[in-house]
Amino acid sequence: MDRAVYGHIEKLLRDYPKTDKLIKDKQESIMYPFYERDDNVGGGKRNTPSNRTETMIITIADDKYIQNLKAVKSIIDDCLARCDNDTVRIINELYFKSHSPETITSLSIKLHTSRTSISRKRTAVFEAIQLQLGW
Repeated sequence: MDRAVYGHIEKLLRDYPKTDKLIKDKQESIMYPFYERDDNVGGGKRNTPSNRTETMIITIADDKYIQNLKAVKSIIDDCLARCDNDTVRIINELYFKSHSPETITSLSIKLHTSRTSISRKRTAVFEAIQLQLGW
């Protein structure tokens, strides 16, 4: 696996616990945008539909950032659902806990298993995520 892809998947796993909040924040920024005061009095007429609710719903549904976050969340959920309990615990300890001091070595001592076994399980999860992302 390429180092850049590995780093990107690591970042996706670290951001996974915050995904719902990121989606909610983006939706709220679309629903309640900041409008700068326009000093231009008069002006012309807009060519966009005037129904703000329809425009907002379409914008939220079409937003690439929200779609991407939902897709990544779904992929990680699916990969973790197919893993055994030890693998889920490994991923949870290494990536889902904020500021986790755990390393593969300390985790191997904690779980009473070999460092190689933990590394293989982590790599299997990364490869499954990579395959589902289409990389």
